Amino acid sequence: MKRIATIIIRNSRKQFFVHQRVSTKNTFPNLFGLGAGGHIEEYETNQEGAIRELFEETGLYIKPTFLFEFFYESGKETYPISVFEIVTDEPITATANEWQWSGWLSQKDVDKLSKDKKLCPDTNIFYQKYCSDYM
Repeated sequence: MKRIATIIIRNSRKQFFVHQRVSTKNTFPNLFGLGAGGHIEEYETNQEGAIRELFEETGLYIKPTFLFEFFYESGKETYPISVFEIVTDEPITATANEWQWSGWLSQKDVDKLSKDKKLCPDTNIFYQKYCSDYM
């Protein structure tokens, strides 16, 4: 079964690291996501997948804290997404082939992306839960 790990990245100023997906992505082109994430390999635990994805997409090698898991229904399939978090002020090396833009945004700015339906649908689900349960 397909499994996804996503890592919410925040800094000491309580900002979110946000990226805009490249227009050539098959899934959610041009929409915005939080942090980093992707598919967990069959041989990996959820946390191992999160650590690998975080490093591949940002250059950060930090053990994230597990927050929660939910099942996302994409229309074609349903799969688990494990949500993790890190807080860091370390510089992030963005992945050019994955993102066309990345940077730090306030919660107010991310709320606007959500309201304007510019967040990836799965991102919007875990962002809303994160805000209601962890902020």
